[in-house]
Order: sequence, then C-alpha cells, then structure tokens
Amino acid sequence: MPNHPMRDLILKARETKRQEVYVPEWGQTVYVHEMSGRDRDKYEINVADSRSRGLIRARLVVLSVRDAEGNRIFADADADAVADMPAAGLSRVFNLAASLSGITESDREEIEKNS
Repeated sequence: MPNHPMRDLILKARETKRQEVYVPEWGQTVYVHEMSGRDRDKYEINVADSRSRGLIRARLVVLSVRDAEGNRIFADADADAVADMPAAGLSRVFNLAASLSGITESDREEIEKNS
C-alpha cells in the first residue's frame, strides 16, 4: 500500500487531553490524562486478569494520574495500594479518567458486570 499523504499527519497527532484536578481526599492536585490506545488495551487486559481482585477503578487511576510534567505518579504495581484508598477520591479521579479516555457508561457497565 502506498504511503498516504495523511499518514504522517495522523501519526503525529499524539497530543492527549489532560485535566488538572484537586482531589481533597488526597490533599493534592494531580493531572488526569487521556489514555493512549496502548494504555487502553493494557487497562482492559489488566482488568480482565484482575476481575476477582476488584481493581477496576484503581488500574485506571494508576494509568491516568500524572504530575505537571506528564510523568505517571503511580507504577502498575501500586494498583493494590490505590484500591485500598478511600472510595470518594478514587471515584472522583476514575470518573474523570474514564471521561477523558472515552470510556462510556455502557463500557463501564460491561466492565463492572464482568468483574
């Protein structure tokens, strides 16, 4: 297949949405980022592997929460610790991360149904 002229323009479009949010339960301001396609796939695989462990919200928060420079704050291994945090703050960040990453209400219902 020939190299289409729009190919390079599309592949360069890597700017993801982000939103600054103060999380009173954490006493911190963080940046919640839209996931890349790779991160979304990673999230869905991890959730499928961890359904019995109840890490649906924690895994999305771990992948989406960043500092002002765009660096992830949590490592993948932090999902268990994040899952044990108070639900109000976790839900606040999860809902924003889901919205930014195009996780619809039906996607969320499907994830929760299969967990």
